[in-house]
Amino acid sequence: MSLINEEASEQIFHDALQKAQPALMECGANYRLVVTAGNQRLCQQIQQQPVASQPTIVMDSDDEVVVCYELENIPLENIARGITGLRPDFDRLAARLHTRQDISWTTLLSGRQDG
Repeated sequence: MSLINEEASEQIFHDALQKAQPALMECGANYRLVVTAGNQRLCQQIQQQPVASQPTIVMDSDDEVVVCYELENIPLENIARGITGLRPDFDRLAARLHTRQDISWTTLLSGRQDG
C-alpha cells in the first residue's frame, strides 16, 4: 500500500467534498460532515484541510476516501421550494393532486399566491 502525496490527497478530498454535497444543503440545513479514510496520515491531512465544518474522521481499512453529509432541521417549505424550483405550474399541479383524506396535510408553500 502506498501513501498518497499531500497535494494529491488534498485534491481527492476537495473533489469528494464537491461530489458529496447534497442539493438540499441550500435549503437551510444544519449538517455534519463525516469522512472515512484508509490510513492515519491521510486522516491527519484531511483534518488539517480548511472546511466550513470540522469533519468527523473515521479510520477505515479501505484506502478509499468516503465523504458523507448528514443533514437535519431542513424546513419542509424550503425542501418543497427546492424540489419545485419555484415554478408556479408545479404549485398548481400539486393543488390538483389527491391524497389520503384521513391525514391533515399542511400547506407546504404557505404565503404563495396561486396563479
